[in-house]
Amino acid sequence: MRKCYAVLYSDDEFAFPVKQEFDPYIQQEEDRDVHSFCWGCPQFFGGTLDDDETIVERLRDEISEESALSFTLLPGPLTLFYDARHEGNTYEFFCTRAWKPTDINWPSEASWRLLPARYREMCWVGGANRTAFAQLPVRPTQWDILQALIDAMPQNAPQWAIDQMVTYPVERLAASQSADAFDEFVRRWLANELP
Repeated sequence: MRKCYAVLYSDDEFAFPVKQEFDPYIQQEEDRDVHSFCWGCPQFFGGTLDDDETIVERLRDEISEESALSFTLLPGPLTLFYDARHEGNTYEFFCTRAWKPTDINWPSEASWRLLPARYREMCWVGGANRTAFAQLPVRPTQWDILQALIDAMPQNAPQWAIDQMVTYPVERLAASQSADAFDEFVRRWLANELP
């Protein structure tokens, strides 16, 4: 399968979704919730590309859905900054300046719980600015970068979303393609190497 993902950025900040704790697509059985993969961790907007759609179409839909309609993708370039193959899947990570917030605010918990599943994959859209990475060591490890990202995640988030977030890099995030992609993106963004 081909999977495409994006991070929304400017010179001063970038936006990323945070995976909610329980998978909204799996029917809960016997009063037991099924945890989402990498729940509580920073993510990229995106998903699996269908055969009949373009990358732009998939990312436009995913950004709208995973931000609970609070962000929109605008016409403009997507820059591929990281790609990988893993277990038969192709992962492509893009960044773009072609985005903007909409007039829709992040929903309250009660409203969020009533949304269709496709709008509840994420519990929050976090943001990070350059200050979030100001205390990195001269030669940061991937874990240093992930920790700074996780520390920035809950800023301005409602408590119900914060309660779902991890507070340190965990193995499930480190084992995902997202960890390598965040590492690559943050390093290039901090070095002003992105278009």
